Amino acid sequence: MELSQLQYFCKVAELEHFTQASDELHISQPALSKAILNLETELGIPLFERKKRNVYLTEYGRRFLKNTRKMLRELNASVREITEMADGSTGDLFIASNFLISAPSPAFNFIRDFCIENPRINFHHFQHGNEHIEKLLLTRKLDLAFTVSDFSSPEIEQINLYTYKLGVVVSENNPMFGQEKASLKDLKDFPFLSNNSDPDLRDTVYTLCNKAGFKPVIAFEGDNAELIGELLSIGRGIAFVSKYRFEHMTSKRDIPEWEKNLHYIDLEEDYCCRTVSVAYLKERYLTKGSEKFLDGLKDFFDLSEF
Repeated sequence: MELSQLQYFCKVAELEHFTQASDELHISQPALSKAILNLETELGIPLFERKKRNVYLTEYGRRFLKNTRKMLRELNASVREITEMADGSTGDLFIASNFLISAPSPAFNFIRDFCIENPRINFHHFQHGNEHIEKLLLTRKLDLAFTVSDFSSPEIEQINLYTYKLGVVVSENNPMFGQEKASLKDLKDFPFLSNNSDPDLRDTVYTLCNKAGFKPVIAFEGDNAELIGELLSIGRGIAFVSKYRFEHMTSKRDIPEWEKNLHYIDLEEDYCCRTVSVAYLKERYLTKGSEKFLDGLKDFFDLSEF
């Protein structure tokens, strides 16, 4: 059964006339009659009752017309859907990150703009550790990923987007309160507070401290930024943070009293930083929506200063 036969059938049923239908379909009347006859033969039932110049649907024909029209509507809708997917105007986009993406980070700003400008692209974002993200990329369950770590697989391509410096936050009763800069080596005797809502943040604490020549003491780790902030404010430890996030946090209106007692210190070491990159599987076919997201990322970070 061919698609053209079904389309011919619907047109003949609509006009109840072979000649008029053949004119609208731009085929010869004998060719149209033969196509309908072949359809009836294939089905083994008469679809039309033929009377002189006109034709009328049989009971079988009326039921078949109802179902055929429904099928053609769904087919046309499916064609429109994949056409829109092909030009990037709709579809699903699956991404993940191994760090918390929130305001005021540049990655957050881009994602917000992309979602606003592409309302028909369904956006799915997950947060996982780097090993799990690598597995999801290799098994084609993700389109793209944001990461602050390197993947081990040579099948994954990474493009660096931006780098930001890390400092530490201390309270007013910390002896380093008021300092503008410090060496990470000077912090070896202070306990660290780690927010593990970032799957790789704990690794960052260990990695940076090990580079400075000491093993950090973790006084607290957990997925509770407010508790960490309060512990910071009473001098229970120090914590890594980016300067732009600290400034965003302390610039909000009606901030808690404990946030007013925190102070940011720049770290002197060049390696006290994080580079955010976007990753994708080299050999995987990317949908137009994914390509639009990736191309937009490149333009966004080429034109923006961070």
